[in-house]
Amino acid sequence: MASVRELAKGWWAYHRALPAVDAWARSCAAERGLAVNPHPIAYLQRLVWLAENDALYGRRACPSFEPPGTPEADAKITCPCAYSAEEVAGRGVCTCALFGAAGATSADFRMAEQRHAHRYLAGPFHWSGKVLDTRGRRLDSRRRLPVPDAMHQVRSVIASRGLPLTAIVETQVQADHLCRLGKLRGFSCVYDARAEGGMFVRMGEA
Repeated sequence: MASVRELAKGWWAYHRALPAVDAWARSCAAERGLAVNPHPIAYLQRLVWLAENDALYGRRACPSFEPPGTPEADAKITCPCAYSAEEVAGRGVCTCALFGAAGATSADFRMAEQRHAHRYLAGPFHWSGKVLDTRGRRLDSRRRLPVPDAMHQVRSVIASRGLPLTAIVETQVQADHLCRLGKLRGFSCVYDARAEGGMFVRMGEA
């Protein structure tokens, strides 16, 4: 789970949007016969992630994946994603641990939270000297998207190490997303295509 400090910062940034996201999540769950995460802190964190993703991408993209930048693929990972019903049917809770089966237990959600934190937030990350190389991660078997993606890696490193940060990403879409994040959070961001097979993204203090 993200640190209390990061959660507090996210709450402050998006607290005006959170009641609407909360109402939407509970409505989605009710319509589908599902339950929302019963753990208040974990649930709030997912609402914050959804609120930031809405501001970042113009859609409530799944907290577990960065939209790849094509309309069809982006729509499939808009929460509740096209894969969540299958995941809930298979293991009781979706990948991001927001939604679960009506009979899912607290332990089921806790396990999903731990799995999410291990896969998407904890690393290990690949460094080339002092440069974070976000490329070459394994692909999720259903979505065929990297785990963790460039956005999750950069968010995690900023949370743990702060700025400045230089990262290599694979696509211009990923570079654009990171610079949008910079605008939202108030830090500088520039990128160029000098990395072999990717792009350098340089992020600094506001």
